[in-house]
Amino acid sequence: MKHIKYFPVLFVFFLLLSCNDSILQPEVEPGDGLNIQIGSRILYSENDIDYYDHSAHYFYFKKSFGDWLRDYRNAKFWITRDGNVIFEGLLSDNGACCVNSDSLLIYDTFNLPSFVLKLGNRWQQYASDTVRADGRENASFLNELKERGLFYRGLECTVHSVRITGVNEVVVSYIITNSDPWGYYFLDPDKIPVDHISNLDRCLSFRDFEQQTVHYAIPYYDSTWIHNNGWENEWLTLIEPGMEQAYTTKYQLTGESDILKPGKYWMRMIVPGLSHQISKPEERFLENGRIWLGQMELFQKIEIE
Repeated sequence: MKHIKYFPVLFVFFLLLSCNDSILQPEVEPGDGLNIQIGSRILYSENDIDYYDHSAHYFYFKKSFGDWLRDYRNAKFWITRDGNVIFEGLLSDNGACCVNSDSLLIYDTFNLPSFVLKLGNRWQQYASDTVRADGRENASFLNELKERGLFYRGLECTVHSVRITGVNEVVVSYIITNSDPWGYYFLDPDKIPVDHISNLDRCLSFRDFEQQTVHYAIPYYDSTWIHNNGWENEWLTLIEPGMEQAYTTKYQLTGESDILKPGKYWMRMIVPGLSHQISKPEERFLENGRIWLGQMELFQKIEIE
């Protein structure tokens, strides 16, 4: 079994001091090819990038990098092609209290592998029958990645049905599909132990269109303390190119008196895989494919009768 190595974390009281306004608005200077840059400094060039996984919004890099990006926390970044800006936002460690941007480039070295940067997005403010647009789905940006051969879909999730089977019980059936040219090993929710941390990560929320109240749900589990954060190969399922895998998960609403009444809802669903448990790029590769990392986040309208 593989286990996470835990390191002491020093919490400081001067986080606000990291919000250096002097580096928020530098000017972009021309650079050949596709680059991730802050001002005139190119952080990563196209040659450093392996590919972009659309399902997890991960930029995979060909080798691990250090924590020197902390020096640029909350600086404005650009993704450019031949000096033209195709995406922009703020660089974040996923915990900076002063970040206020729709688009984030996250380098969280505690929760993310050391060879990926996540393209993040602020929490979706979903209300009534609309949901705020996700900037990461900008067609021009994605087309640029496709033209450079850097875009891959990853694993895609489609919800097949949502059933209310009890006062505080919800059953969700969904399908995971692999449209990429290589196989993915997926952390199978039917194989992992009931006390694994990913059971808490696989959460649901329902926002009522009318009352705007939110109901939260997590999968059923037997342990009163979620402690297992390692993993074994036997918990992975291989989804080959062009294939799909069906799952059904039973959730319980977290409030003791919580109940989903008839009506229309926005459902937010998280489907996680491995992430920080993998520390080096080569650890992803197994005999018939590679381990899928990250998580999928879905928003879907549902109606409960």
